[in-house]
Amino acid sequence: RRILEQGHAVGNHTDHHVNGWKCPTTQYLQEVATCDQRLPETRLFRPPYGRISRKQISNLGHRTIVMWDVLTHDYNNALSPSRCLAGTLKAVRPGSIVVFHDSLKAARNMETVLPAFITEVSTGVTYSGRSKCSAGPMAQSKSVLICVMDWGLGHATRSLLLIRELI
Repeated sequence: RRILEQGHAVGNHTDHHVNGWKCPTTQYLQEVATCDQRLPETRLFRPPYGRISRKQISNLGHRTIVMWDVLTHDYNNALSPSRCLAGTLKAVRPGSIVVFHDSLKAARNMETVLPAFITEVSTGVTYSGRSKCSAGPMAQSKSVLICVMDWGLGHATRSLLLIRELI
């Protein structure tokens, strides 16, 4: 409830983070239905791993499928928070959808990088290669969507999609 009150949108991400390319359609749709029971009503859906079949898409009908163009790699423990932030800022463009992961595996990077990223994008400052500039592509941006995938910090049965639009 608090997430919605703070202006975020919530979407379905299946109940157990299943890969649509490796899951029969009937089982996949059951995963979506089970997750629906745990969430407030939503039309938003992001397929885990970005993998979903045409048949699964057609059976989801009324949903808006949310994909992304910037994957932060925050789950990669070999990547330092500063390199994670730099790479994310280098990849982001006006209208980007950026994915962060709220999981134990990603916690170190996500908890450091997400607030810094929001600050950078909100002020219109981004990276161009390795040097900061104040007139980067985000300075003229109308919005960036940030998706935080909540895997329940080890409880995969609570997958959801949290979206925040920055203007």
